[in-house]
Formats: sequence, C-alpha cells, structure tokens
Amino acid sequence: GVDPPTRLFNRKAFDAFLTRTVELSHAFQQPACLLLVDLDRFKPINDTFGHQMGDSVLSKLADVLSRVFLRKNDLVARYGGDELAVVLRETALRDAQTLADRLLRAVRAVRMEREGTSFGLTVSIGIASLTPADNGETWLARSDRALYQAKNAGRDRVVVLDEV
Repeated sequence: GVDPPTRLFNRKAFDAFLTRTVELSHAFQQPACLLLVDLDRFKPINDTFGHQMGDSVLSKLADVLSRVFLRKNDLVARYGGDELAVVLRETALRDAQTLADRLLRAVRAVRMEREGTSFGLTVSIGIASLTPADNGETWLARSDRALYQAKNAGRDRVVVLDEV
C-alpha cells in the first residue's frame, strides 16, 4: 500500500518487504542494508507552520529520497510519523553509507518557503547491515539504535551501527 502525503510505500508494505529481504539475503548470502531516516525537528515545524506545512515537508523529503534511491529492487517507505525507511537489497555497508551521505547533502540543499520565511531541513540517518543472526525485528532494532545515536550526537548525520 501507499502512504498518501508522501506517495511512498506504507508501513505494511515495508514490513512485508523487510521480511522477504531477510529471507532472500539469508538464502543467497547477499548483503542488505536498512536505513532509518528521521526528519530533524519536525515537531517545531508542525507547531510553527501547521500540519499542511508538515505534510509538504514530508512530501519534499520523499521526493529527495526517491531521487537518491533509484534502483527498482530497493524500497523507500514511510515508517511512521516523520520517519522514513529504506531497504537496500544486495548492497554492502560501504555503498549504503555513500548513498546515505548523498541523501544528507541533498536534504541540506532543500529550502522550504512559508509566509516570507525560508528554512532548511536536515535528517538523521541510522544504518545497519543484515547479519546472519538477524531476523526482521532485530535488524530493525539495530537500525533504530543507530538512528537514536545519530540524533543524540547532534542530528544531521549518519551513524552506522558497529556489527555486534
């Protein structure tokens, strides 16, 4: 299914794709990476400019993600609230990092205009690569931990979770 404001896949589609990716990657011993992307300071934007602006910010972010992650076998989804998720199949951690850095820069270049005010956007990104011991849940939890570290370290950055 699709999430209306962002036109990205929704949480349900993401969960199914994640599960399938774990199965395929384990079966064929292919690398896979999961990125969780969180829009920094989304609440103040919503509170200051209203939900319509919030929606157009999310939709703008979705456009940027769709431009960075172009491959057909990857999935970009709205994971919840101001969080987006990207599942990269057959992708090594190094390549996932390169893409994440590209995303950081692309988001920094965005300007939003509202009532004569212009403001920029930044994102925090957490990345975890799939390990042989992972299932969908543990993989997601590890990406989430990386995202949490990125936000704690001051936002507008990529954190790769060290392999456990």
